[in-house]
Amino acid sequence: MADSSGDASSSVGDPCANLVCGTVDGHDCGSCPQGECVANLACCTAAAVVTSFDTPGDAVNLAVTGGRAYVADYESLRIIDVSDPSAPSELGAAPGSITWDVAVAGGHAYLARAYGGVVVVDVADPGSPSEVGAALDALSIGVDVDGNTAYFAGGSGYDAGVVDVSNPAMPQLLGSVAFTQQVPRVTIEGSHLFVPVEGDGVRVVDVANPAAPVEVGFVESQGYPRDVDIVGNDAFASVAYVGLTVLDVTEPDDPLPRAELMLDDNAGELEGLAVSGGLAALAQGATGVRFVDVDDPAAPIDLGALPIGGEAHDVEIAGDHAFIAAGSAGLVVVSLPQCAS
Repeated sequence: MADSSGDASSSVGDPCANLVCGTVDGHDCGSCPQGECVANLACCTAAAVVTSFDTPGDAVNLAVTGGRAYVADYESLRIIDVSDPSAPSELGAAPGSITWDVAVAGGHAYLARAYGGVVVVDVADPGSPSEVGAALDALSIGVDVDGNTAYFAGGSGYDAGVVDVSNPAMPQLLGSVAFTQQVPRVTIEGSHLFVPVEGDGVRVVDVANPAAPVEVGFVESQGYPRDVDIVGNDAFASVAYVGLTVLDVTEPDDPLPRAELMLDDNAGELEGLAVSGGLAALAQGATGVRFVDVDDPAAPIDLGALPIGGEAHDVEIAGDHAFIAAGSAGLVVVSLPQCAS
């Protein structure tokens, strides 16, 4: 990823100080031996679509782990072998009602289902997945899991809550918190749940006592937060109608704005995101997948968007590839952009 720190030996007044390519004030600051110059800070080879795998429904969300992609395909869960990203193949499927999200841990997939709550599917044998339990007889649109505990977005549509899944056949609701607007997803990190609330910022909920979760911090937003990913002490949020927001969550009960990258290009389509290795990937609807250099979280750099032949709803990064839930286009696999300072 880009290094904007520059060379300490650069002379004072050097117009190319801190730049590695491109031009500034008419001065040539160097060209890229390969790839394109991005924001005068990095030479980047572009991302590219590697392949796609058509699914029978609309791929709206996914989880990627252990060389497999678990795709929430609207009315089913599809399990796809992506150990060779260039040649995905389906291993099995679990039919069901409308499925909005999926998280995977310990041989089980946890599904967020519309009016079906949090559903547990045994995926130990990917060729024969089977539903084993469910909690909540209510709307669920987002889910995350950590160990024996699952976390959901939904309930009444404005809730975030905690489910005990230590017995996958009998998941039990432990507690929940209500918000004033819709909660599209949740992200668990340690004993804190990060909750994007559309039109009401990013909320932080202490779940150390899962039976009594309590909101302890928040950061307001001008747009509609859709997803959050945590890397170290930084929270990255995709915010519809704004762009990418970075928060300092060193103290989760006092999160602080750190940076904001405004995206004027169809920012209203932003949905899921993933962050890994100094790179953020944002699912941006019909625009495709957008990549942002976040090597320096305080100064994110837009690397541009890649059309993928479908509407990008969610994205995961694994190795050198991004895996995208692309609606009617199914699962799309993209090689990551490679940048060098």
